[in-house]
This record gives sequence, C-alpha cells and structure tokens, in this order.
Amino acid sequence: MRSLSIIILIKNLYLFSSLAEISYNEPATIKVLEDGQYNASDFIKSAKKDNELLYSQLLENIQQVVNPKIKELLLNIFENAEIKHKFSLPSSL
Repeated sequence: MRSLSIIILIKNLYLFSSLAEISYNEPATIKVLEDGQYNASDFIKSAKKDNELLYSQLLENIQQVVNPKIKELLLNIFENAEIKHKFSLPSSL
C-alpha cells in the first residue's frame, strides 16, 4: 500500500452515540484502489487556484534561477513526468 492510498472497505458501518464503528471479519473486504478507480477530488479539497497555472508559474520561477546547476536540477525534477502528474492532483494531497 502506498503512503497516500485510497481504500474501500466492504462490510458493515454502525452508528452508536454519534460515533461510527466499522466491522469486518472476512478476508478481501479491504481493497486498495488504483489510480483511475476513484476521483481524488471526491476525498480532498481542491486548491482555489488552477494546478496547471500554479505549475506553469513554478516553471517560470525556475527559469529565473541564476545558478545553472541548480536551475538544471530543478528542471530535471519538475519536468519529470511522475512529479508533473502529482501537480495535477488536488493540492492538499
């Protein structure tokens, strides 16, 4: 399971004195959902600003870095496809 995983629990949910209690006894009642099986924005509040705009501003700021080695390092990090994908997720994730 990843550190930020969405899981689905298939079983019973009981409310008692305004508290939720989940019970399960059978195997395969907890399933880790893969990307694409859920919409992250259903679980996490989105930023007020557009993530693509924020990402674009980040790249513009990196272009202003004077030290060429630091600039190259930052571009290698933030132009990486996996990291860029994370910027498309809700910002509070």
